[in-house]
Amino acid sequence: MSSLNPSFSAATRAVASSMQGDLQKSPPRLIAAHKDSSLSSSSNLSSNFPSTSNSISSPSIPLMFSHDTKDTSSSSDLSLCYNNLFFTSHKGRKPASGQEIKPSHLRPLVPAKDRLYFWRTPYGDEHFFDLASKLPLPLASAACLAIRSALVPATATTYAAGMKRFTQFCDQWDIPESDRMPASYALLSAFVACNIGKEAGNTIKTWLSGIHAWHTINHAPWYGDDKWVHLCCTVANREGTSHEKPPRPPASLNHLHVLRQALDLTLPFHAAVWGAALATFFGCRRLGELTVLNLSSLDPVFNVTRSPGPMLHTLLDGTRSLDFHIPWTKTTKE
Repeated sequence: MSSLNPSFSAATRAVASSMQGDLQKSPPRLIAAHKDSSLSSSSNLSSNFPSTSNSISSPSIPLMFSHDTKDTSSSSDLSLCYNNLFFTSHKGRKPASGQEIKPSHLRPLVPAKDRLYFWRTPYGDEHFFDLASKLPLPLASAACLAIRSALVPATATTYAAGMKRFTQFCDQWDIPESDRMPASYALLSAFVACNIGKEAGNTIKTWLSGIHAWHTINHAPWYGDDKWVHLCCTVANREGTSHEKPPRPPASLNHLHVLRQALDLTLPFHAAVWGAALATFFGCRRLGELTVLNLSSLDPVFNVTRSPGPMLHTLLDGTRSLDFHIPWTKTTKE
């Protein structure tokens, strides 16, 4: 690893340099974390970690690096904590042809929604080791896990596109890992400039938001607010209009009439479709607020469910209305 960030302590930089050096020389030999090396703390914060075992057949078992020298209890706990936070058994899909990135131990193949948390950088690792040197490990890990709960999966998936594009750009131009985070204003400006005229301005803006979120997760300085970056984005907005999709035509009462004629309300599914259409239209809602992509993605925190049930109200003029709770809308603060 190249030059370490001087803002971290000497001990932190030494630990980060040692672990990063081991990772870059060869893939680490993984061993099972025994029960006697689990995090020792009276705090129930340690319950966030999976249970340990002497077998490595289960993907949920936390792993730690095997070193030639004898580990102290603190270094074993640190390795265990690090692996619990930054290694996962969940695998993502292989990138499509032409969308690959250079293989790296810093960027494992994980689902897009997990990329913000499991794609690492030298700076991010240094920050974690610095945090662990200043706080008890259960507190450090609890803080990291809390940060991961701040973004909903859909938002994290959207931000993952910017991380992938930025990584591909850095791979293409052989940008050193240590220069990718924190990314300088010059590197961010060059990233935007290389996509001017190729993508819509809003698309590039979304990519920058993803890179910004990645920096925030790793507590890295963000230079995307520099005037150079803003000027490049202004040009991207102007030159990328040809890639913008035309506005969709609005839904109208005629659409509802056509839909109603095609439905049989004696069928439960047809009745549900009709109810969702009416609620979306007359409630001025977005379809994503009232529907789900599939049954497995249903989450009561974000989606409308049968409980609590709808409430029927009758107004003074005899008009009746049906109220139901929408737990998460477009304007709900994350």
